[in-house]
Amino acid sequence: MNRLIWIIVATALSPSSLIAASQFETELAQLRNQREKAIAAANEPINRRYRELLEQLLKRATQANDLDAAIKIRDALSRAPATTKADLVALLTSGRWDWFSSADFSGTAYNLSFAADNRCTIEPGKQFLTKWEVVNPKQVRIYREDGNYYVFDMEAPAQQGINNTRESTQKEARSIRLKRQ
Repeated sequence: MNRLIWIIVATALSPSSLIAASQFETELAQLRNQREKAIAAANEPINRRYRELLEQLLKRATQANDLDAAIKIRDALSRAPATTKADLVALLTSGRWDWFSSADFSGTAYNLSFAADNRCTIEPGKQFLTKWEVVNPKQVRIYREDGNYYVFDMEAPAQQGINNTRESTQKEARSIRLKRQ
């Protein structure tokens, strides 16, 4: 009986069973990644068209001097998913942001601003950020004075982002959110 238990334990801990588990986990991660890419690709033309129609509607409401409607349309446009780098740049430079030293938007909020010339500042007293760049329609990279950087995965409709520690040189939990006016 003890020998049978020993064989079962040895088999369960053998390198081949550990490799098989990691191969399945790797394949699972690949499937999830493929799914996310397929969803993003399928949604991109829908989101692009939605933004185009909102921009046309905003132009018409502005020309008609309907300020209330224009404000609502502009708000809908700011919450629409970003489909281009320019969309994310527009969102980032549209107002002041809160910077949190957590991944869940909790704790002390510092004022963060993105300037059109790609400089960024954080206040009060945390002048360690220097510049920013949009990596793709869903990510912004924020550089520190020491050359390290944060990569925030942005959720345009929610107007917030969380530090992607897999792609950042800075591994601390951080989050940013557009201030509500």
